[in-house]
Amino acid sequence: MKEVSLKDFNSYFCICGEYSLSISTDLKNLPKRQYDNALIVNKTKHTFRITFIKQPEPLILERENGYEKRWMYTCRRCELWLAYELQGVETAKNYLYIISKALISEPFAIS
Repeated sequence: MKEVSLKDFNSYFCICGEYSLSISTDLKNLPKRQYDNALIVNKTKHTFRITFIKQPEPLILERENGYEKRWMYTCRRCELWLAYELQGVETAKNYLYIISKALISEPFAIS
């Protein structure tokens, strides 16, 4: 197993300034989901740590070809939606989707 140090990680913050994610790649390098441009984190390829809060109830979205069940993750400070996981597709458990433009690389608070 490769030894990992803190300098190998990139940190990201909610727009409210709350630390939210450390990940072993730059978010710019992640592929995007075609439907909503969410960044796709492959849990089997990337090492990461989140401080998001998983919501107790899923969000159900109607699609042209059926429904999509999302487990939303929110900022622990301001409760903004930051990410989601899909349920119902076997391979979905391997992925975390970061909502487009939900995270920033420099912490600052919007007043």
